[in-house]
Amino acid sequence: MSEMKFMEQRFFNPSLKPSWASVRQRVVSLSRSLLKDDSGQSMTEYILILFMVVLLFNQLKGRFLSKMQGLVDKVGGDLDSATSGE
Repeated sequence: MSEMKFMEQRFFNPSLKPSWASVRQRVVSLSRSLLKDDSGQSMTEYILILFMVVLLFNQLKGRFLSKMQGLVDKVGGDLDSATSGE
């Protein structure tokens, strides 16, 4: 029997359609198994941690760069005043 014939018989035949109770039971069973399944969880946690680090870096980058620029300007000013003899 071809796969198409099997699909037609299985899904379009009203006598073979599952009852709502069995569909509900399958959905509940699948939901429970997905909630208990922790495969891939560690990779997701690493991605979330990396995302948080990148987000934190982007938030602090402006502050860090402005402080570094202020420090460089201060050192440059001190060097100028030291070399000009003031």
